Amino acid sequence: EQGSIKDLPRIARIGKPNAGKSSLINAFMSEGQREKSGLLVSDIPGTTRDATDTVIKYHDSEYLFIDTAGVKRRKQTAGEIETFSYFRSVTALEYCDICVLILDGQEPVTKQDKRIAGMAVEAGKGLIIVVNKSDLLDKEQKEVMQQYITYELAFCKFAPVLFTSAEKRDGLLKIFDLIESATRNRLRRISTSDLVRWFRDSVADQPMSALSSAKLITQAEEVPPTFTLFVKDPKKVQPSQLRYLENSLRRTFAFEGTPVRWILK
Repeated sequence: EQGSIKDLPRIARIGKPNAGKSSLINAFMSEGQREKSGLLVSDIPGTTRDATDTVIKYHDSEYLFIDTAGVKRRKQTAGEIETFSYFRSVTALEYCDICVLILDGQEPVTKQDKRIAGMAVEAGKGLIIVVNKSDLLDKEQKEVMQQYITYELAFCKFAPVLFTSAEKRDGLLKIFDLIESATRNRLRRISTSDLVRWFRDSVADQPMSALSSAKLITQAEEVPPTFTLFVKDPKKVQPSQLRYLENSLRRTFAFEGTPVRWILK
């Protein structure tokens, strides 16, 4: 049993207290939901953490949702709860493959949200942004919220945004398609010949002297997708040039839901 649990995609729900981390799992666990979608839920003790993780079966796949809820002691202040929740999220980040950042659709994006999202990107984890309580937003408000998130979390534009309501269970099951897609993309391999062709097309006609002299591009073995670029002088390559390359790479090969990394040699 433990061996098979090791192989499941590990999903951490991260975000600040009261955004709806627990209610998401509770919504999956409701009887009506289970009958409708064949969700099967079982709790297992978090192997090396003081936590209970939850295996959720959806269609024929199983997913391990890592618990980051944390314990609230009775006299904790709001600040302590915030700090404690933050550290639980950090711990869960180490153990997961995919992070689901849960935002409250009624609240602004906070520094803590950005910090946790930034850490997920740094750690090379897949990332999905879930806007909870979106049943309280009309179509126009959702569009505004989408633009606002794109602006506030500009460093993780690759993360899909899903509007849901844990209470009403709207759009909840779409999360599994996004998890599947992010999991696939984190492990995707692009052949060297396809990469070289794409690279030539991308830098042709662009004022990128440091990059246009590049001799070769290959994909390294690492996860998330990591690309090694052999250039004359790595120090001359600008961050803006790598951003341009990443945008072009994503337009061609997608990679939705996963960060990508660059190594210059």
